[in-house]
Amino acid sequence: MAQKTIKKNPTKTDTLKKAMCDALKQSLGIVTTAIQKVGIHRSTHYSWYNNDPEYRKAVNEVSEVAHDFVESQLYNQIKDGNTTATIFYMKCKMRERGYIEKQEINLNTKRPDLSGMTTAEIRKHLNGNAKK
Repeated sequence: MAQKTIKKNPTKTDTLKKAMCDALKQSLGIVTTAIQKVGIHRSTHYSWYNNDPEYRKAVNEVSEVAHDFVESQLYNQIKDGNTTATIFYMKCKMRERGYIEKQEINLNTKRPDLSGMTTAEIRKHLNGNAKK
């Protein structure tokens, strides 16, 4: 037989945490908007986030919902024929297919190898080149 869990009366802090999570959902994770709606200080939110694993998990889930929403907006723009949105998607999500901007940088230079020199020898070398 399953044990019944005893529900405790929520504290004021519990109620504020729930309100904060709800406000974060409504604001798509924008902390400033949520804390203003709930009436708490930003440091309170971050204290809860850093010290309460359950609250942290709930806040992180809100972030995922916000990410999903933004991604759905990108998909809508792609469906509407937005070329920029399509290219952005390809560069971010289709890199393995070669849709990536590459910048080739050649680090091979004709500089002397100074690794075997002492500091005094390097200074002498640099001063000698400066006079040329």
